Amino acid sequence: MKTTVELPDALFRRAKILAARRGTTLRDLIVDGLQRVTDGTLPASPGGLTLSVEESAVAVLDSHGLPVLKRRAKSKPKVVTAALVDRLRDELSV
Repeated sequence: MKTTVELPDALFRRAKILAARRGTTLRDLIVDGLQRVTDGTLPASPGGLTLSVEESAVAVLDSHGLPVLKRRAKSKPKVVTAALVDRLRDELSV
């Protein structure tokens, strides 16, 4: 099915760069991402850490596979729970 989606310019540019680095198309990158989100899984980091859908609402994995908390200037702040921090510490052996 064809559809039109409006993306923020910065996100579009990052997605195009990522698709090029992976040797794939933007369409395939979007399909893969939507499948992972709707399945409730996200890609594993190089270190093997994977964030759940709930955790991905407050954190992302950087290029080294380390979790980085998100901050959005215009959105309502997300709650970072002690459980999330403890789980990340356990998985990273920190």
